[in-house]
Amino acid sequence: MPSPRLARSLRTLHTSARASNAQARTLVGPPDPVSNLRPVVYADAPLPSASGSGATHNSNHPYSLSEFPKAGLNDADYRWRLRREELDAFNHAFWTDSNKRFAAAQAAALDALPSDATPDTREAVLADFYRRWVLQEAPRQVAYTREFRARSAEEIRLFLRARWLKLKQQVGLAPAPSPNSQAF
Repeated sequence: MPSPRLARSLRTLHTSARASNAQARTLVGPPDPVSNLRPVVYADAPLPSASGSGATHNSNHPYSLSEFPKAGLNDADYRWRLRREELDAFNHAFWTDSNKRFAAAQAAALDALPSDATPDTREAVLADFYRRWVLQEAPRQVAYTREFRARSAEEIRLFLRARWLKLKQQVGLAPAPSPNSQAF
């Protein structure tokens, strides 16, 4: 049986974890109509205010103070979060461009068909188009995949570094960042 102090600590930890999970959740939106990717709103990212303006409800402050974290974040946290957003933007831009070009090329292939083309002819033209598209896009896809993997590895490295620094701060091996410290 755990000591009363340990039991109380475990209850506090469990309760605080449950409360933080209820307040902050990563949200995934509907697929983008062009890229087909689902946008992500991360739980640790600031949410826009309900009023739509930057000001807080009980203040005349020109900026939304909810945009700034109450607890100080270390430099590694900021770098990881920025890299995560950059990776999402890179991925979205690639697939938006690729899908727009695909749709335009497919429409051009179909427009080149005579109006009285049979379904078999249409199917043959589309099959040839798909084959040529895959061959044409292979180098671009390989370059994208290589870049995406490199950026993903960098994001994972930054995430692990941020968590390692946070653990060191919690254990007392590193000073906690001050709330007013500069991120970069």
